[in-house]
Amino acid sequence: DIVKFPGLFYNEFVVEFKNEEELNKIELELDRNNIESGLKLNKFYPDLKNCMIFCVTETNSKEDIDSLIRIIKEVKGQ
Repeated sequence: DIVKFPGLFYNEFVVEFKNEEELNKIELELDRNNIESGLKLNKFYPDLKNCMIFCVTETNSKEDIDSLIRIIKEVKGQ
């Protein structure tokens, strides 16, 4: 699983990464693919140190969302 808090969600979901290096790598890979990165949560919630929150809405196509998930999985080695 790539989502930290399983269950139903509306537009937003949190992904936990192994460490800060992996967190920075996902930002770089998303930027390279012209995809807006998630928001790092450690600034607001120190106990969610290696987590990002992502948001998708009706303005994102299925292809956009699939690309986001593919890149996250690649960086996480899944």
